[in-house]
Amino acid sequence: MEAFALEGEHLEGAEGSWQPAVADNRTLETQVRALRLQLGLVAESLRREEGYSAAIVGLLWSDEEHSIEIAGMIARSAARFREQAQAAEWQEAAAPPWRHGQLPERAEALHPRMGSKEIAGALVAMLASDNVERSAGAAWCLADLIQIGEGPSQDCVDAGCIPPLLTLVKSGAGPAREAAAMSLEILSRDTDLHPVLVEAKCISAVTQALLAEGEAGKTALTRLLERFSRSEDFQESIVTAGGIAAAVQLLEDGKPQEQQLAAQVVGRLAEVDNLRDMLLQAPEVVPSLVSIVEDGHQRDEARTVALEALDHLVSAEVGQEAAQEAGAVPALLELVRARLSGSEELPLSALRVLNRMCQDSEMAEQVLEDGGLDILMELLVMKDADLECHEVAAQVLDQLIGGDEARSLAGKPDLLELVVTALRMSRLPSGQAALIHTIRSQVQKEEPARVVMHSGLAVCLSSILTAYKSDPSQWQVERAFSHGVEVEGRGMLHVEAVRMACKCVAELALHKGLVGGLHEGGVTGPLISLLRDSRVEDIHVHAAIALERMVLSQRDNSIVHDIATMGAAQGMFELLQHGSGGLPIKVALTAIRHMALHRANLQLMGEIKGGIELLVDLVASGNDLEKELAARALWNMAFLDSNHQRIAKGLTAMISLLESGTTGAKQAAAKALSILAVDDQYSQRLVAGGCIEPLVRMLNGSIGETEAAAGALANIAYDEESRRAIAQIGAIDPLMRAVSTTARETEEEGEEPSGLRSSLVEMACQCLENLAFSDELRPAIATRQGIPALLAVVRHGSTSGKIAALGTITNLATNDQRRLQIFEAGGIDTIVEALRASRTCNMKEASAKALWNLSYCDGNRAAIAEAGGIELLVEVITRGTIGRHAAARALWNLAYTLPNRRRIAAAGAVQPLVALLRSDNAKEQEAATKALVNLTLDEDIRAEISSAGAIQPLGHLLTSGSPTQRAAAARALTNLAMHSRNRADMEATGVVLPGLVRMLMPASQSMSASEQKEVRAGHVAAAKALRNIVADEAPRQAARDEGVVVALQALMVDENTENETKECILRVLEAMGEVAKQKRRNLSSPTIADKSSSSLAHLADKE
Repeated sequence: MEAFALEGEHLEGAEGSWQPAVADNRTLETQVRALRLQLGLVAESLRREEGYSAAIVGLLWSDEEHSIEIAGMIARSAARFREQAQAAEWQEAAAPPWRHGQLPERAEALHPRMGSKEIAGALVAMLASDNVERSAGAAWCLADLIQIGEGPSQDCVDAGCIPPLLTLVKSGAGPAREAAAMSLEILSRDTDLHPVLVEAKCISAVTQALLAEGEAGKTALTRLLERFSRSEDFQESIVTAGGIAAAVQLLEDGKPQEQQLAAQVVGRLAEVDNLRDMLLQAPEVVPSLVSIVEDGHQRDEARTVALEALDHLVSAEVGQEAAQEAGAVPALLELVRARLSGSEELPLSALRVLNRMCQDSEMAEQVLEDGGLDILMELLVMKDADLECHEVAAQVLDQLIGGDEARSLAGKPDLLELVVTALRMSRLPSGQAALIHTIRSQVQKEEPARVVMHSGLAVCLSSILTAYKSDPSQWQVERAFSHGVEVEGRGMLHVEAVRMACKCVAELALHKGLVGGLHEGGVTGPLISLLRDSRVEDIHVHAAIALERMVLSQRDNSIVHDIATMGAAQGMFELLQHGSGGLPIKVALTAIRHMALHRANLQLMGEIKGGIELLVDLVASGNDLEKELAARALWNMAFLDSNHQRIAKGLTAMISLLESGTTGAKQAAAKALSILAVDDQYSQRLVAGGCIEPLVRMLNGSIGETEAAAGALANIAYDEESRRAIAQIGAIDPLMRAVSTTARETEEEGEEPSGLRSSLVEMACQCLENLAFSDELRPAIATRQGIPALLAVVRHGSTSGKIAALGTITNLATNDQRRLQIFEAGGIDTIVEALRASRTCNMKEASAKALWNLSYCDGNRAAIAEAGGIELLVEVITRGTIGRHAAARALWNLAYTLPNRRRIAAAGAVQPLVALLRSDNAKEQEAATKALVNLTLDEDIRAEISSAGAIQPLGHLLTSGSPTQRAAAARALTNLAMHSRNRADMEATGVVLPGLVRMLMPASQSMSASEQKEVRAGHVAAAKALRNIVADEAPRQAARDEGVVVALQALMVDENTENETKECILRVLEAMGEVAKQKRRNLSSPTIADKSSSSLAHLADKE
């Protein structure tokens, strides 16, 4: 082998070159020394020497004594060149290419000379030397050579370095073993070489070496094992090669750096489910990690890595149990407490482990027992808390309190207030979401809900909702963490915070008393913005749910009106139009329906373009649930008349729903149609559209169907033709069955029906009441045990049901046969008792009307009086405002008999009846007048009536009332004029005589026959009144002055004047001295009462 000669000038400069030369007398030792000096000083020139590799290889093979030193020089020269090359590259570029997996050009240029395959082969051959120093030096040389770059490392692998390195690792002496471990560790940095290393069974060799005695190379081997653990492809190989036992041994007995590396290995393996289970089979794993965590002398990096490994292990139940037994919870809490005094990294890692552990309820209980709640709350309300610590602490708190097994903080208002304070301070979305979830777990009960609301929760939620950007492109970039993983931007984490805020509002809104606070706290506006503008899937739906709950729970019309006018109504219709079906449509329909319950919103909602049409379309083409909800919304919208025309476009669809819809849809459609049916034009269209038959069929359905159908039929049955059609299809039997069944049950229970049963009875009775307007249908209702059932409702029904039942009884009591049936069934006592127990004017009026019609029968009049009905009727006209007309009519009929007249007067009826003469209600005036007519037949009562001031208002009625009122007033004056004092009062009023004269005017030929008949009846009544009034001289003269004689004579000669009228006229003229006494008999007979004035009231038909 030839050697190289060095010329002296080359020792001073870097520009010289190596030249091959013939061997001279200089020894190899001298050449080695020269080579060592040249390698150390002129590394730059070495890369230009074409013959360098051959010379070095020659020296390595030929001089065993100095081969170690030569190898060392190669390694040091390579390292120095690498450093110089890197420094030069750093100066040339801010981002050196090897950061991206490329080698600098200079280092690459070194490969053909210093990193040649020949050098690598020589070094590999040296690894097998029995000389420990020689093999160790070769290993160290390889380690430095490999670090040059990809080319030299591949040359070493190609030269077969791996097997001898592994041999040294397993059985080499200390220095050689350590150097070999270092070389392998450096090789492992190139991930492309991992398959080669694994194929050479490197992992098995490493684990065996780690398990063997001796410390040499253990750190490098541990690093090598850690590097392999980074790749998922080799993790299972580590386990099968005994890596778990090696890692556990290192955790227990290794140096701090080795413990840290071993913890990293365990942490990475624990990320894989099946490997985690295998790790946990080693009982020392978790306790060893906990010991590292507890060891305050350990570096923070090591403790952090141990915490990260624990985080993965405790995701399994076995790991949690092991951690608990090892005392992990106190250690973790102690680290978290350290954050309160300034430490950051370890508390954060400890919080992550606690977050994982607290997913188990038993572990959460232990954390609570060890004071974890107080520590967390103190951390969460720190003003300078690290954002990530705050976020993870919020997640732990959520696990402790708001998890699947939520722990109640009821009775701990201070803690609840602190949670709200923590939310106010939170700046990261996942932390906000966790805290809101915690709060949600507590607000199912009203008291905790009130506490958090009082602490300002509504404002916090409003702030979170307001900060949300509907367009994802507008999301601000900020740090956010989810289970310890840092992510860019708000993204879905922010969406989750907003989603959780919407859910929290929905939970709080279930408490009716808190909706006002939510509204005042400012959540309504942001929720509406989310409803209308959010582009993120499901956010607008959660906002809609929150608004829906607020509308459902709030009874304050002004707040619901605010919600609607702020845009919720428009937004719900938009959701209805653009929603993807399912939940969005359901929520929108429910909210629309409930907003429409408040009359103040109806006009606003009706004016929304296309809104009602959307509902109509859903009734026609939606799924079963959508049809039902849309029909319910239309039902509420129909309460505003101006909406009827647009709703009526869906008549056909709703009638179809009566046939084929679900039970709920049928009920809703029937309810909507019942409102439209109040309008005659739509009622006729409904009948023409065939709605009666399906409605009648519904009467045989469920309670709800029967109730809804009865209500609709009741409103349709307002004309005779519709009533006949309803009866012909068979409505009466199921209606009576509904009434009688419920009546029987309530009689047995002794209390009024509740809920739907009560409404069913009411609707059925209303329908029967309207059907009973028809003469031909009344017998059918009365003969089906209807009267006892109706009376049972009057006894035990709800107020509305009683009123409807009394209305039906009133319409049935139009002939003596049915009046007697009602009496025999105990109707008089029942109705009088109902009047006595009445607490509403409408109930009093209904009872009075029933007594009015029943009082046409002689026997009933006495029964009513005996039952105490007279006194109750008097009370109605005395104290009431509604029902006075019916009560006066009933008293009119009851006063037909002398005993009743005196009982009526004794009850104090005179004064209120006289007061009614001045009523603005013409019907009340007429009823009171006619009641007074019958009362004036009694001499004692006449005095009381005149003393009550009846003459003046009766006189006014002679001119201002209707023909029947004028005639009734004249009859009352006729009877009152039987007393001289009253005659004088009539003359003094100045209105009685002029009024009577006016009544004597002949009927006009332009009047209808009925009008002419009323006028002629007035002639008779006026003449009779005058006959009694002119019995005294003063009134007689006043009558002459008022033109009575002229008026009578003119009427006398009128060819249309009836004989009865003429006879009365002659008697008046006789009394005034205008006719010869001998022409009439009994001219000197005393004045008499007008017996014909005693009459009965007309039937009380309810409209």
